[in-house]
Amino acid sequence: MQIDNILEKEKELSDSGFPQKFNHPSVKSRLSVVNTFLLQTRLEAPEPVTDAFRLRQKFRILVAFYNLERQLDERMATNLADEYLDETANIPLGKRDTLYQDSISQEKVDTMNTVK
Repeated sequence: MQIDNILEKEKELSDSGFPQKFNHPSVKSRLSVVNTFLLQTRLEAPEPVTDAFRLRQKFRILVAFYNLERQLDERMATNLADEYLDETANIPLGKRDTLYQDSISQEKVDTMNTVK
């Protein structure tokens, strides 16, 4: 059954260490919801499986995957913004990418840094 394969992949993901950016309770809870719907589908499936049951469970699992993906995107965007701000906070104004190289000479930058 395809659900067993997905459950194996989910277990491997849970057992392996999460990357630092995604090692957050919000991501783990979304993964737990996906796992819950997969197990529920496997355990509650009637014999024979009706189309209505299959459609309902597919919808619930896809929504859970979508929510997991959104949470991963949110964690990634938050971390990227924080990293960018941390990197640019300590760069002198004359050396930041937002300025043209020739707009402020290196001598002026050096004198501005020594004036403080």
